[in-house]
Amino acid sequence: FRGLINGAERRGITLRQLKLVVTYAERRCHRWHDVAPPERSRTSGQDLTWSTLNLYHLNDWVIRPATKRPGCSMVELLTLRAQLPRWFISHWWGEPIMLFVKCLETHAQFRDLDQDVAFWVCAYANRQHSLEDDISEDPKQTSFYKALALAKFRVLLILDQKTEHNGPGTPFSRIWCAYEESMCLEQAASPLDIVTCSGSEVELITKGLTPQEELSERTTPGAGFKTKASREKG
Repeated sequence: FRGLINGAERRGITLRQLKLVVTYAERRCHRWHDVAPPERSRTSGQDLTWSTLNLYHLNDWVIRPATKRPGCSMVELLTLRAQLPRWFISHWWGEPIMLFVKCLETHAQFRDLDQDVAFWVCAYANRQHSLEDDISEDPKQTSFYKALALAKFRVLLILDQKTEHNGPGTPFSRIWCAYEESMCLEQAASPLDIVTCSGSEVELITKGLTPQEELSERTTPGAGFKTKASREKG
């Protein structure tokens, strides 16, 4: 435990910190099983693997156990300083952790973000043993909206692939995700980027050009937009 950080919206997590958590999980998840009851999970009771481990599992096996005694968030185990989010992550907890990280890494690469830029991910920012402190009847008083505002409504939407039981695009069916996207779209200047894994490849759609594409466009008019079109054609 590093120290309490007032305001869940100020508890962004960096890629560097996220990788510490997921590396721990990757090394140990073969010992874990899905503890969710059958009515909540089709894989209830089954052994977990790195390729199937999702945020529901990580919450059960890492986040909640690690944060119970200090009553803190996961981020407060990793740093004692506030980390204001540059981007807000809108996603479904059921996508595999390994694909979530892959999507985040790709987005950071194209948006020219270093390992210490903070993203807001609710599972790591909210105190899982006292969620009532971060959620209220008024959506604009929740940690979600406050984090969106701190991130200047920059949203990265992560879409899951189609599997036997879920997807594709589960966030489109989640009311909180729809709310997050709508708050972003109400801000004309705020980007909504969309990323997903398609097989072994990561597909990224951005609002506007990436920094490298902007540089290409300034150097050779039309080149940046051509690169963007090629990147997003799938």
